[in-house]
Amino acid sequence: QCARLDEPEPARAEAAGRLVGWYLATAYAANRIIDPGRDRVTPQVPRAMAEPPFTPDRRAALEFLDGERGNLLPVVRYATQRGHPVAAWQLTYLLTGYYDSRGDQAERIEMCRWGVLAAEQTGDAAAEGLMRSGLGVAYNASRRFDEALAALAEALPLMRAAGDQRGEGHVHNNIAAAYTGLGRYQEAVEALQHALAAHAAAGYQLGTVLAWGNLGHVYEQLGRPDLALAQLQRALEASRALGNQRIEASVLDSLGAASLRNADHAEAVGYYRQALALRQAIRDRRAADTAHGLAPPLLAHGDPTAAADGARPAAGA
Repeated sequence: QCARLDEPEPARAEAAGRLVGWYLATAYAANRIIDPGRDRVTPQVPRAMAEPPFTPDRRAALEFLDGERGNLLPVVRYATQRGHPVAAWQLTYLLTGYYDSRGDQAERIEMCRWGVLAAEQTGDAAAEGLMRSGLGVAYNASRRFDEALAALAEALPLMRAAGDQRGEGHVHNNIAAAYTGLGRYQEAVEALQHALAAHAAAGYQLGTVLAWGNLGHVYEQLGRPDLALAQLQRALEASRALGNQRIEASVLDSLGAASLRNADHAEAVGYYRQALALRQAIRDRRAADTAHGLAPPLLAHGDPTAAADGARPAAGA
């Protein structure tokens, strides 16, 4: 607003470029801490913007972005509308881990829509595939599964056209998540088999671990805890080897559910407690869900007081 009042057009354009560039550099630095496996974007960051305005730990990065929350979507929209489409879709990609941790799916969906539009402006099929895939994930997180399937169906041919096997595997993973949400479990299993094949062809271990974990969750939903536990144990070992605590916590949570379905209440309590402690440590919003999952096996194990208390530490996570 000040630039519009006080500066000629060239100076306004330069100021806007600096503003967008600063947010891009900051999102890149935060993403490397919050979600380091999300490594498909390395923006060209000016040296003057390379030092992030927060200490290099997850809590500090999350809290800094919390403080900027009201600016994130407007900056992506502004960059899309004012001639910075590459920065707009890259910002959308780099902020995904933040929204995974903090929620607010309506804002996330809107940002992804702007990201798709920005990618379309660039004519980059690979970028558009990433953005449509991200939109599908945002719809999944909002439990809008039919819309997720539609967005992911548009992403898949773009990934294939770009020769992006890693991206194709992620799309199949997310298609499986939508099918699972709709209760279409056999279709979810088939999608995960496609995901495993694509990730194996790409040599992408992180995607393989995600698919194993998702497959274990689907088998648990199908009432096959034997198959679920086998897949989830593989995913747990591999996630720990990768050092990915977010995935490890998700797998531990699924192991708790599978053990509960297998009527092994003590085992279920152990897995849920590990998942809860890890999610609280990394400030994952899903800690409250894990605390609720912990209550049934605690009750079955004969500990109603602990079951009642279990959700309290997660309330502010």
